[in-house]
Amino acid sequence: MGKLISIIVTVGIFAAVLIFGGAFYIVNESEQVVITQFGKPVGDPITTPGLKIKTPFLETAKADITHPKLKELFTKIIEDK
Repeated sequence: MGKLISIIVTVGIFAAVLIFGGAFYIVNESEQVVITQFGKPVGDPITTPGLKIKTPFLETAKADITHPKLKELFTKIIEDK
């Protein structure tokens, strides 16, 4: 009986790690992230840096390094050369 409980607990912990591990994503200062659900964008791009939460398995976080402020800065640097 004790062995069965330990197996159930182990499987439960493994499932929780899989579910909650896919629920978090990080937005870096130089990125903007677009959340897609079934391949279509959901909401506005996320530009504030930090740890964020999404719906696991249904939503995907797609990072884009061309943050508008950085794109403007890089364009200005290239034009100055």
